[in-house]
Amino acid sequence: MSQVNQASPHARITGAVYLLYFVAAISAQVLITQRFTASGKAINLFANGLYIALTFLLYRMFQPVSRTISLIAALFSLAGCVAMIAAQWRLVGLQLSPLIFFGPFCILLGYLILRSTFIPRPLGALLILAGLAWVIYLLPGLPKAVLVAIQALGIIAEMLLMLWLVTKGVPKEQWRAQRAANALALAQIRLENCARQTGQALEQTPPRTDLQRVYQQGKDLQSDWTPRYLERFPDRLDAAMGYVFSVENAAAAACG
Repeated sequence: MSQVNQASPHARITGAVYLLYFVAAISAQVLITQRFTASGKAINLFANGLYIALTFLLYRMFQPVSRTISLIAALFSLAGCVAMIAAQWRLVGLQLSPLIFFGPFCILLGYLILRSTFIPRPLGALLILAGLAWVIYLLPGLPKAVLVAIQALGIIAEMLLMLWLVTKGVPKEQWRAQRAANALALAQIRLENCARQTGQALEQTPPRTDLQRVYQQGKDLQSDWTPRYLERFPDRLDAAMGYVFSVENAAAAACG
């Protein structure tokens, strides 16, 4: 069995970590409200650790959609966790609101969901709205009712995503199909860039170089490169990833 068929998004594990985070964060707030400050701060630190783990899990889950945007979103989330820990423990003199980072994180996460084929798009739209609301939350002078509404929207958006991951998970076939389609798109870019560097015409007939031969092979697959098609015909995943492997070998030999 190929590597792409063995891969898994670990969606329910991600959802379980998300759930543990909510339980820990809520418990910490209750303890701090009841003046058990030391215990509340300790549990808050544990909750931040869970959110850091969640960040890495979400990054892995959404890599097939866009590795770059997933990475940027993860960096915003990690920066938000660092800012939250610094604020809770007064580690630095300059205090930055974690929402400066968590707002963009929610927006980017929502965008990734909208572009994905394995999580309902309404959840993505809701997360984008929550992210925009968190940015608005930073504006001074907002009425208390608006602040409460923004907090509720942010909590509900993330909680719905958590509940979806825990109860529904992510269909492995859809996730693997999007992963393969993204790998194919990146391989095609790598092939074209290498051809430009070496001055090779990929349309050469008959093909004379490895790059040209791999390109001709890819032309037969191009109609099959959509995530929907690969999800419908999972047996094509091996052929798709075989092409990616051929591109990497040919490009490495030609361009290093």
